[in-house]
Amino acid sequence: MFRIGELTRLPQLLEVSDSSDKRTVSMKIGMFVILLTLFALPGFSSPDASYILDISNGGVPGAGPYAQVDLTLNTTTHDIDFVLTPFSPYLLIDQFDWNGSAGTLSLVSPATGFTLAGSGAQGAYSADGYGKFAYEIDISGASGSSNPFPNPFAFTVSNGGTFSSVFDLIKTTSAAPEFFAAHVTQVGSNCGGSPCTGFVSTDSTVPEPGFYGALALGLVGLYTGIRRRRSVA
Repeated sequence: MFRIGELTRLPQLLEVSDSSDKRTVSMKIGMFVILLTLFALPGFSSPDASYILDISNGGVPGAGPYAQVDLTLNTTTHDIDFVLTPFSPYLLIDQFDWNGSAGTLSLVSPATGFTLAGSGAQGAYSADGYGKFAYEIDISGASGSSNPFPNPFAFTVSNGGTFSSVFDLIKTTSAAPEFFAAHVTQVGSNCGGSPCTGFVSTDSTVPEPGFYGALALGLVGLYTGIRRRRSVA
């Protein structure tokens, strides 16, 4: 198994006969180190989990993916930050639902203009085609396709500062086998002379790998390549 500690052995692993090969490998390692340092800086943090909304109930034309949901645990306040990002500027989100059993939540931010509903009771909020969800956020008093969320839309929820993981907040149920669903409007499309609306969701409950997971995979590949070079030599 690859361990981060084995990076200390990279100078020995770089003992290749061809100097050009050595320079190439050194450059690749340097790029990984720069990226790792960059993403460790404030403002460049990677989400703890990312999900892709990539299936539609038929109301939205065209194949997904449609939007991404990122979740990050704030390790200071132990609240959870969401970011919803449509992949197209013509795709507008005006309602977002998710499943969980974290009890009654408070909306930390935005402080005004939005309503977070739900107490963790399963099946309270319907997303046509994807079941009933425990929580829902929308724009206060004026929800619907005519008043969509900002793009991207960031919000923070709290249960009194007791979250230790983003997975304390979300889960699936038999009533709704997906974590998330969003009501969206596709503008600029011809659906009988008006924009198309419908729900989109995930087709899998497996989160997309975050930056550090992808970086680890890349380092494993680099490590394997160096070992192969040594064995051939």
